[in-house]
Amino acid sequence: MAEQKKNSSAHWQAKPCPPPPIWMMRQAGRYLPEYRATRAEAGDFLSLCYNPDLAAEVTLQPIRRFGFDAAILFADILLIPPGARRRSVFVTGEGPRLSTITTQSDFDALKPASDIHDTLAPIYETVKILARELPAETAFIGFAGAPWTVATYMIAGRGTPDQGPAHALKAENRALFEALLARITEATIDYLSCQIDAGAECVKLFDSWAGSLSGDDFAKYALEPTREIISALKARHPGIPRHRLPARSQGRLYRFRPCHGRGLRRARQFHLTRMGRRECPERRLRPRQPRPNPYGHRRPGPDQ
Repeated sequence: MAEQKKNSSAHWQAKPCPPPPIWMMRQAGRYLPEYRATRAEAGDFLSLCYNPDLAAEVTLQPIRRFGFDAAILFADILLIPPGARRRSVFVTGEGPRLSTITTQSDFDALKPASDIHDTLAPIYETVKILARELPAETAFIGFAGAPWTVATYMIAGRGTPDQGPAHALKAENRALFEALLARITEATIDYLSCQIDAGAECVKLFDSWAGSLSGDDFAKYALEPTREIISALKARHPGIPRHRLPARSQGRLYRFRPCHGRGLRRARQFHLTRMGRRECPERRLRPRQPRPNPYGHRRPGPDQ
């Protein structure tokens, strides 16, 4: 079994690792009856994220059931905004609702990036629990939302189909927009660094809405913050693999190669020849033609 963890480590270092390690996005979620029971005990999604014992439990549940090669921290990409003093709730069936940032006074009310850790301390405690309790053969992945994606929610106060409010603020008040992105970038560096200090063996950066950026904006607001975060983590934690997940930007994934991450999530449409030799591809299964589910469970939907 220890060989499985070796394979995960080799995979993150872009080395040959037959058989390749397997884990799933949202592998802890409501398709599992034990997750639904734990979620009911917590009361709501954010309460589950901020309860170290219960968050560790739902992280461990798919490992016990399926024996995946890696566990992914149960959390959310939108935990930095509450740490920065922005009201945040998750509405069942609808998703996140946040107090918006559209003016300078909204931005000035944010906590400094260095002050987010009181709110995020339960997440670090979850990481410590999992570092102790995960099987020795199971690798452990932490994560955060990328600055552009987090900013789209903080500006709009919710998810939007085209990220229009964020694009509008970028056009109307670029100085404010860039100040917000810089604050999120700084906070993300500290947040992921603390996850690593607590026991995460690899960290991921999720840029769910990177594909809505184009041209110079893609380079400036998706690539540059990613490069800054990865470079800072590389300096603080030289041996820790760092992965990027820029969703809906398959035609531009190769542009993430200079960001110095060890892994890059790709969709099936993206050809491997466009990736660097030092990168390990993370394959996404084709979502519109899912493979048969051998376990008879409902397929996972949104965690919240």
